Amino acid sequence: MTTESTQSPNPAPQQTRCAETAPAADHRHFSTLRQESRPLRLSLSLGVLGMSRRILIWFVVSLSVVQHGLANDEAALSNARGALTRLKAECDVSGQTNASLWTSNVSATEKARREAIAQLKLLDSKIVALVQTELQHATNEYREMLTVALAALRDDAEVLAAAELMLASQNPAVRVCASLELRSLKDKRIITHFKKALSDPYQRKDGSCVLVGDGTIFPVRMIASDALVELGVPFDEVRKLRGVGRH
Repeated sequence: MTTESTQSPNPAPQQTRCAETAPAADHRHFSTLRQESRPLRLSLSLGVLGMSRRILIWFVVSLSVVQHGLANDEAALSNARGALTRLKAECDVSGQTNASLWTSNVSATEKARREAIAQLKLLDSKIVALVQTELQHATNEYREMLTVALAALRDDAEVLAAAELMLASQNPAVRVCASLELRSLKDKRIITHFKKALSDPYQRKDGSCVLVGDGTIFPVRMIASDALVELGVPFDEVRKLRGVGRH
């Protein structure tokens, strides 16, 4: 009886310890799960931050490119307006000489006009719209030179108009500039115009060092004959159309 009374209370404390330790184990398990989720949330946060940073960099770069493009457009327009101002200053000038420059067969005004057109040709194609707008309000010789400039800029609608000016303009400087710019286009549509230009009446003294005969030249005829040969017209045919000798 004594032995039974001493052993019977023993199982109770063991069950109590198991009951006490089970909740603690579960608590540690849930705590571990919560700790393992923190690196995942941190990784997601860093990913979002990295993406936001890339978007910000892309936006800044894009804005810089747009601003640079606008600045370039404004600079191009400014240069174009300056070229048009210089071109206009050469037109409709009373008493302007068209004599050849020394060591050259072009005149001072022809040289200045072609330099202004050359600057326009270096600029963006958007300049064509600016010159077209200027043409709508221009008159007289300046209007004719704007037509030549548009032809030089390869405005197809003005190429044939410039070819007509090469034949019909009352201003020799316009005819010379038109023939020079049209020659550079190498457009076979205006072969007929160049053939007609071989009889252009304008003449002046050559300013170059090597003179032929008395030094008289026919600038438009010279340019037209060279243009025809470059366009594939046989040289002998050009000579026949132009006549004997070089004028």
